[in-house]
Amino acid sequence: MTPETLAELARDLGTGKTSARTLVEEALAAAADPAREGARAFISL
Repeated sequence: MTPETLAELARDLGTGKTSARTLVEEALAAAADPAREGARAFISL
């Protein structure tokens, strides 16, 4: 489950429930997914 607010994200990072690396990997995967908004939101990665 993805945090819905910055406060939830900060809590998850602080408790170790997620990591910065995981967040970056998920964001890059979402950007590369042709079914999502990445193709329209990014010029290059």
